[in-house]
Amino acid sequence: MVLRASVLPEPLEAVCRQLGVSHRVLNVPRLLPTRNAIYPCPERSKGRSWPCSHRNPGATGRAVKPALSRAAALKSIPSEGARPNEIRERRFRDRRDRPGALHPLPGKVACAQGLPPGQLPTLTGEWWQWALSIPNSVSPLSDATGERCMIGQRGSIWLLAGISGTGSTTRSCDVPAGATMFFPVINFVNVNTPCNQNGVNFTAKQLQAQIQPAIDGIHSVSVTVDGQDVKTTLLRLVVSDPFEAALPADNVFGPDGCSTGVPVSPGIYSPAVDGGDYVSLPPLSPGAHTIHFHGESDSTVFDHVVQDVTYNLTVVPVSLK
Repeated sequence: MVLRASVLPEPLEAVCRQLGVSHRVLNVPRLLPTRNAIYPCPERSKGRSWPCSHRNPGATGRAVKPALSRAAALKSIPSEGARPNEIRERRFRDRRDRPGALHPLPGKVACAQGLPPGQLPTLTGEWWQWALSIPNSVSPLSDATGERCMIGQRGSIWLLAGISGTGSTTRSCDVPAGATMFFPVINFVNVNTPCNQNGVNFTAKQLQAQIQPAIDGIHSVSVTVDGQDVKTTLLRLVVSDPFEAALPADNVFGPDGCSTGVPVSPGIYSPAVDGGDYVSLPPLSPGAHTIHFHGESDSTVFDHVVQDVTYNLTVVPVSLK
C-alpha cells in the first residue's frame, strides 16, 4: 500500500496505522519525477516523515535532531474515512519541529527552498541535454516569442531557456500549475566534438578548464518574480557533473560547427560539461506572473556576454481527476 502526497506527507507511520495498512518498507525501484510523488509506508518502528527542505545527512555530516514524538504524530492523523489523496500536507513551523533521520527522496522534489542543492549538478546537465537535443530551427534558445517553450517539456520540472550567444528577448508562455521552474541565468557549456579539436578527444577536466574563465567572469546577476528579487537560496552557481549530449542534424552549433561549411554531425557526444548561475523556482500560483533574469560575463574566452530575458507566464490550473 502506498500513499500519495503533494509535497509533505503526514507522519506516515500514524497514517498507515489509521488506514490499517502494512507498515513494512516496500522494496520499490527509484521513481521517476512526477507532480505527486509516491512514497511507501515506513516501518512501524521508525515513525518518520520527509520534510520539504530535504538534505542528505550523509552528505552534509550534520547531526540530526530527534523525530516528532508519538503524541505529536497522533495529533495529525486524518479523520475517519479520509482517503490517502485527501491527506493534507503537514508544514513544519520552524527547525525545532523538523524530524531527523531524513530519507533520500525519489525523483526531484521542489519546495519553498527550491530543489535540493545535491540534485543541481545532475539537473544542469539534463537542462543541456534538453536544449541540445532540439533542432536549431525550433530551439527554445532562439525563440523570439515564447511559442517554443512547450517543446520537450515533461514531468514536474518546467525548463526555461536563455539565449544562444548574447542578447535580450521577451517571451510569453503557458506553464502548468504545480511545476517547478528551472533555468540558467547565464551559463556556459563545452562538448567534446573532435571534428573541431584537430581530432583530439578532451576529458571532462580539460573541457571544464577551457570554460572556467567565463564562469569565473560572471557578474551583474539578478532574478525577479513579479518585480521581487528571488531568495538567494534559489539562485546558485553550479558546475555540472559530466554528461553526454545527443545532437540532431540541425543542431545549435550551426552549419559551421566543425569548420566552414561543415556542421557537427548528428550523434552522441561525450563528455560535456557546464557551469553557470541557475535558479529553481517553487510552483507559482495560477494566473499571470513575470520572470526577469539578467546576467553578464567578461572573459578572454567569450569576451562580453549578456543574457537578459523576460518571461510573461500564465500558470494554468491542472486537473488530474
